[in-house]
Amino acid sequence: MRYSNASEKDIQDAVGSEFYFIGDSGEATDALAALGVVLHKHVSTGSRPEAVVLLGDNFYPDGVKGIDDPRFRICFEEVFKQPEFHEFPWQVILGNHDHGGDIQSQIDYSGRSSRWKMPAQWYTNRHIIEHLEMQTSSSVLMVYIDTWYFDLKETEDFIRWSKEMKFESKSLELGISKEYYNKREKQLKWLEKTLRTADSDFILVCGHYPVYSDSFHGSSKEMIDTLVPLFLKYGVDAYINGHDHVLQIIEKNGIPYITSGLSTRNPAKFYSKEDDIEFKAQQHGFAAIKIFQDSLQINMVAAHDGKVLHTKIVPKKQRETSNNASVCRKRVSANAASDAHSYQSHRDKEQLLKSN
Repeated sequence: MRYSNASEKDIQDAVGSEFYFIGDSGEATDALAALGVVLHKHVSTGSRPEAVVLLGDNFYPDGVKGIDDPRFRICFEEVFKQPEFHEFPWQVILGNHDHGGDIQSQIDYSGRSSRWKMPAQWYTNRHIIEHLEMQTSSSVLMVYIDTWYFDLKETEDFIRWSKEMKFESKSLELGISKEYYNKREKQLKWLEKTLRTADSDFILVCGHYPVYSDSFHGSSKEMIDTLVPLFLKYGVDAYINGHDHVLQIIEKNGIPYITSGLSTRNPAKFYSKEDDIEFKAQQHGFAAIKIFQDSLQINMVAAHDGKVLHTKIVPKKQRETSNNASVCRKRVSANAASDAHSYQSHRDKEQLLKSN
């Protein structure tokens, strides 16, 4: 097996065709230990996954303080210590709690660990999946984003709480500043170009904050307004997130929005506000996505016994062309129009900061 952190690099000689997604794993609880045991059974009795994706909030409550922080050992190395866990990459993204500490140390830890892979705050990998029986292959573009910059309300709420807790970090010090908006714009341009130039059979986008959720934090109006038009325009096959401490699948306009955020802490509640919720569970577990030639298979797996709680098949998408992309944009804009006023104060604030 060969894999690389470098953007747009093919990962050849695949050991499996499945990806595992674990969110909010930043506390060494009994639930996380149980998840580690079940995950080990999966990888030791079957084929190795392409990768395990850690969906942010990798370390509670305020990230890590340096590359030698013992939380790397307590919440990662000791939980997933079996030899089989060293045979594939662990792709990592940042959550809001990680921004409560030194995010650069999580990036730098990639140079110390042979399996911890976070080369930057946002990045991509491209995998090649061999379908041996059909003598064909599929390409999968994994897009990893930092949603700290895409939901102003969630980020502001966390900054306010962190100050009450007297946490200190560069992200908290910068707050919602001109640099914050510059990074938001830089990442958004990068994301648009990444999706526009993608030539893969499947595109999976991973972030920490949910786009749609029926649980505690709820759906993000700002991310619906900003990211969903890009997902529809360029044919994203699925979005996977953590943050809400539940397991759920909500499908909107043919895209499944998968929350896998219940690996350590107590389950959050559901509020029955989303009509398109297909699956929800207050059980510790993780999401698994298996790649087939013409579809994705999403499995939601329980941590205590490894049983599949729900399975969803998603046909491979036909990528949108420039001719019909505007139709997608208009459809999403119409759906989000009633929420537009919610962003106006944020946009005014952004313009004010940029002009200073």
